[in-house]
Amino acid sequence: MKLYEKLYEDDNQSMEDMGSFKLFFKIIQEHYLNLIGLNLLFLICCIPIITIGPALNGLTKVTMTMARDKPVQIFRDFFTAFRKNVLITIGIGFISTLLFMMLMLSIQFYMEKSVLIFSVFAGILICLWVYLIVVFLYMLNENAYLKLTLRSIFKNALLLVLATPKTTLMIIVTVILPFYLALKSLSLGVPYLLIGYFSISGVIASIMCLKEMNKYITKDSR
Repeated sequence: MKLYEKLYEDDNQSMEDMGSFKLFFKIIQEHYLNLIGLNLLFLICCIPIITIGPALNGLTKVTMTMARDKPVQIFRDFFTAFRKNVLITIGIGFISTLLFMMLMLSIQFYMEKSVLIFSVFAGILICLWVYLIVVFLYMLNENAYLKLTLRSIFKNALLLVLATPKTTLMIIVTVILPFYLALKSLSLGVPYLLIGYFSISGVIASIMCLKEMNKYITKDSR
């Protein structure tokens, strides 16, 4: 598997024709009720905490199908992916939860420290956690779209985040930052988190990641 061998053509021609933004609004228009249901389904499946990983896997499978502009059946597609590689996805869920917790703690540490060296250290940690979170999002979408080993998925994700700074920045601004702001303002953020944040962010991440995967990862991996 070589990262910089180009694909391809076929099954994402519709995405190329309309562009990422038009595809996003097309998905919102056609699937807004499904997205609300998907968000609630994801949250319910996260209640045991230990199932956060499988729930993320299910969520990403559905949003990736939407990003590919393919027919989707929310419950069937979600639970098919939910049951796939359960032990691995439980571990992935633990890592994702840890990353978000470390990011929030680093930001809190950065905000509270007035000493320059501590602020610099906290800033470096924030950049590291954000980088790893974007890597994690790429891994989820690679797993939903490609047939690769976990090692190859991880390697590709590490490289893709660095090779696609514009897309990485877009993911940070449209996926990670809204989550942080929602937690900072719970009165406004909680309704958004409950109604649509996870499914909408999943769609955004899938569209962004799909574009770069189609550009950089070989056709044999699909």
